[in-house]
Amino acid sequence: MDALETALEQRLEQVRAQKTKVVQQRKDIKDVLHQFLSEHPEWKDFVQAPKTWKEIQSTVLDPRAAKAIFRSNFFRQSNKDEDRVSVDDVLSGRSPVELDTAFLQEWMDEEMYDIYSF
Repeated sequence: MDALETALEQRLEQVRAQKTKVVQQRKDIKDVLHQFLSEHPEWKDFVQAPKTWKEIQSTVLDPRAAKAIFRSNFFRQSNKDEDRVSVDDVLSGRSPVELDTAFLQEWMDEEMYDIYSF
């Protein structure tokens, strides 16, 4: 029992260290981005998060990725106005996205054959 407890404590310490590292990396990225944008304000629009699903489909995603993603039940079922999941909800993690892997697999296979075909 002591060995299990020791192993769990070691794993917990590793997870805490990883979390601390990720938090620091995010802070560093935020600081660098803030500095960059203060020196180059013309790039502010570029780093703004998309506000609508149409914006994501038309400006962020490859059309094949958009097709694979937006055919998933998650987006078809939440397509009703009263149930619509917002972009902000997804980006913030409040609404976890579940995609249909069958649609993604079709796109991923296409990419694989593109890259490795001779």
